[in-house]
Amino acid sequence: MRKALPLVKQVRDLYVNAEALKPAKDGQPLAAGTVLTIVVFKAKLDEKGTPLKDDKGRFIRGELDHINVMEKRPGWGTEYADD
Repeated sequence: MRKALPLVKQVRDLYVNAEALKPAKDGQPLAAGTVLTIVVFKAKLDEKGTPLKDDKGRFIRGELDHINVMEKRPGWGTEYADD
């Protein structure tokens, strides 16, 4: 899944195993052991600093900015409120 973030001028590609994603589609929490990978790119910008878009209106990926990897495990994050 690709997500454009206009305020921070980024494109984020999210990766998760299809089987692990099934519960989320039904409104259920992700299973323990699920790994999410988010690859973050800077959006390509025009001379005014406005993100350039492809023919579908999506931001165009520029330079790789960073990669986040998250894993869900029992008890991890219990120190944080659900909201």
